[in-house]
Amino acid sequence: ERKGEREKRRKVKEEKGRRGGKRQGKREREGAERRKDFARSFRRRSRDRDRERARGDRERETLTDRDQNRSSKRQKTK
Repeated sequence: ERKGEREKRRKVKEEKGRRGGKRQGKREREGAERRKDFARSFRRRSRDRDRERARGDRERETLTDRDQNRSSKRQKTK
């Protein structure tokens, strides 16, 4: 009797596990897609940020060049 009960329990556990596994797989798949979307948007955002930073650096460089020229001219006139 006990042997039969144990086997039954084992079968029930296996079925539960299988059912849970399916659901888990779907959930994991959705999570993975969400993570992929987030990664894509993050990449896009960082790319845009880099572009802006590059543009800002270029503008800043021109300003610093002008400032350096002014300071060098001032030193020459002294």
